[in-house]
Amino acid sequence: MTPSIINDVRTVLQQKGLDEIYINEKMHGFDGVTTNLEALARARFLDAEGRALLADRTVFTARELDGFFEVARAFSPLI
Repeated sequence: MTPSIINDVRTVLQQKGLDEIYINEKMHGFDGVTTNLEALARARFLDAEGRALLADRTVFTARELDGFFEVARAFSPLI
């Protein structure tokens, strides 16, 4: 089963009007992800607008997402 965050990230990228090639490239980074926690950590490439849109689709605020992405970066710098 695909973690719901992955679908949310794809929707956010589409809402931003990004090119489908770019979207597919970014979504490739989610290959093999099996949990929402890992998917969320891999979504840290989102800019401020993308994070706000993702927050609107989840139970998190943009500030909470920013904090999570900072922690994720510290513990998994290669993701």
